[in-house]
Amino acid sequence: MIVRLVAALFAVLIALIGLTAPSARAATLYSPEMLDAAVAVGLLDFKDDLQNAPMEQAKAINFMALAVYQEPNVTTSSGALVRDRLLAQIRSVITGGKEPNANGSLSGWTHGSIASSFVLAKRTPSVWNVLSATEK
Repeated sequence: MIVRLVAALFAVLIALIGLTAPSARAATLYSPEMLDAAVAVGLLDFKDDLQNAPMEQAKAINFMALAVYQEPNVTTSSGALVRDRLLAQIRSVITGGKEPNANGSLSGWTHGSIASSFVLAKRTPSVWNVLSATEK
């Protein structure tokens, strides 16, 4: 709540001093470009020998989980729900043979981002309630 308030106050201040005009998405905490980039990342797959995935993919999932947690109906610039891509990523990661081994070693730096994403998803009803009992 405080983050939204501070973001809104900065948006008003910037608009008042004429640096930028207020936009229709001023209430959204994240830029459309950031959301578009996260949604465009390919589906995550931990299938390699090190059980590590590209950091960009893991962080994109974590970013989407945070964005949807804060704004359940947040969309990309094209109007696609970020939640839908987050669900696709979660389903990819929990598919047998694609999941992380969660060993916490140095080769598993991306595992924390995925674990955090699952916690955020579980605390986001618009995501968690869409998953089946088997997926949970």
